[in-house]
Amino acid sequence: MLTLLLALTGCVNLDPPANPTRYYVLGRTELGQKQRTETPTLGGYRIGIRRAQVAEYLDTPLIVTRLGTNEVAFAEYHRWGEDVGRGIERALATYLIADPSVRRADVVPWPAGVTPAYVVQINVERFEGEAVGQDGDAKNPYAALGYARFLATWEILDEDDLLLRRGTIDFTQDKWLVGNHQQLVTFLDLGVEQLSKDLLRAIRELAR
Repeated sequence: MLTLLLALTGCVNLDPPANPTRYYVLGRTELGQKQRTETPTLGGYRIGIRRAQVAEYLDTPLIVTRLGTNEVAFAEYHRWGEDVGRGIERALATYLIADPSVRRADVVPWPAGVTPAYVVQINVERFEGEAVGQDGDAKNPYAALGYARFLATWEILDEDDLLLRRGTIDFTQDKWLVGNHQQLVTFLDLGVEQLSKDLLRAIRELAR
């Protein structure tokens, strides 16, 4: 009996199961180095970014995929490494400050004594993968192609909260391999970078 128990014990794996959860953040690390090495234009733009307003179903650590007009799926094992709204704000600031025409870009609460000349407010309506109408291959979960979508409205205000400009970004990146969340995050990040370009274009027009 003892021999049998020892044999059975030897077949049991007592190691804790590996955690399959993966965490993702927005932004590219090389831009942080660029921020430290480039000198902004003298008197460059001072931009403040307010807390992003995010659609309630997106306000979750789980990365979202839209499966149909009214159906969404939440990836249990693929999560944001930070609050998604804060992540968008932080990445947006990084992309803005990487432009040499920007003197500083601060996320609220900005440092004491700092008064941005332009204040950005964004309202995020979509920040997800879309697999609408896609049929995956059971043998290859990445076989179906979908797209990443970032839909948001934005406002630029002055230091006295006077509205200066309002706009919308509806960024899509196709050829997303449905189920590949690393690729999805990369594509969504491109949307945040595009938003920074749209905002800078509007600010330059305002500053003329």
